[in-house]
Amino acid sequence: MEKQSQEDCVWLLLGPRSGDNAQIRSIAAHLEMPGVEKHLTYNPLHMVPNVFKGASLLSLRPAAREEIRPPWPRMVIGVGKRSVAIARYIREKSGGRTRLVQLGRPRAHRDHFDLVVTTPQYGLLPGENVLELPVPPSGLSMPDDEDLKEIHTKFTAGRPRPYVILVAGGSNSTAIFTAQAAQNLARLAQQHANDLGGSLIAVASPRTPQSVVETLHREFSAGATFVPWRPVAKGQSNPYAALLSLGDEIIVTSDSASMIADAFSVNKPVKIFQLPVGWQGRFTASVSAIFNRFDRLAGGAGGLILFLAPWRGLRACGLINPPRQMELLIKPLFDNALAQPFPPPQSEAARVVENPENPGVSTDSLRRIISLLKE
Repeated sequence: MEKQSQEDCVWLLLGPRSGDNAQIRSIAAHLEMPGVEKHLTYNPLHMVPNVFKGASLLSLRPAAREEIRPPWPRMVIGVGKRSVAIARYIREKSGGRTRLVQLGRPRAHRDHFDLVVTTPQYGLLPGENVLELPVPPSGLSMPDDEDLKEIHTKFTAGRPRPYVILVAGGSNSTAIFTAQAAQNLARLAQQHANDLGGSLIAVASPRTPQSVVETLHREFSAGATFVPWRPVAKGQSNPYAALLSLGDEIIVTSDSASMIADAFSVNKPVKIFQLPVGWQGRFTASVSAIFNRFDRLAGGAGGLILFLAPWRGLRACGLINPPRQMELLIKPLFDNALAQPFPPPQSEAARVVENPENPGVSTDSLRRIISLLKE
């Protein structure tokens, strides 16, 4: 293969999901090399399993294909499934010199990458090049100092500390954010702030159901501040990040790994409110248990090894994957005292705990990525 020139930069393969893009940017911001953003748009072929696409640009729209040309970068950072074939294409064209870092769940064989950075809810098989973080990287971006001060003043004028910040998410495939859950959460959070002698400020997300917004607005009509989500006009700052930085502690609902990561990123005590689990959540837990059992059997010894060889092969190449299960992320946070359940399982006096360490992108994880740039 003809040797292509290589550029001292990192390509960031951005896609349609802002949360995924924020994770990529968060990693790149800590690296010792400039990042170049490649905004990729996909055609329907992105739905084809990665094992059949190989190293190719087949799933990209023509305009996006024009973005992928030499000189090739020292490293590529992608996330999830869609960008895998593109990352592999770049490494192939670079003569194997471009390093590949993939975040989340690639749905591809881990051997295609130099490093896979994932989190527990995806249930990836372990490996030497698989780095599992307690929570995903946070892409939280703070307003500038002037806007930050203005937002803090707006929401705290005349209100006593400590400030309890409540972040309300929405329903997902396993959890249901019902109006009843919203009512319980509002009542418990308000009582908790009152017991502390402080103030409660609640903020909704774009995914918060309208019924929940209406319930929270009604419950917080007096004694608390409720900030519904609204599109941010050009030139204005989103209060979300500023409110997180303002809090003395943060309560976040259990539906979103990104929101949990954002809460940890501001180095404040974090409490997690578990949303009700519907039939889909119970089904997901059952399927996940089956995957765990088969994975254990396939990794053992004895007569089942040959029988389970197809299972191992399908799991290794990403053709079958356990369902995403947030409990696998949340439970270790509780077990390791990185976060607390809200409300606590046993009665205890209201208090603001000491700030925990941020379990997100650690120095060790960044060191592994930076070392790839130096090889």
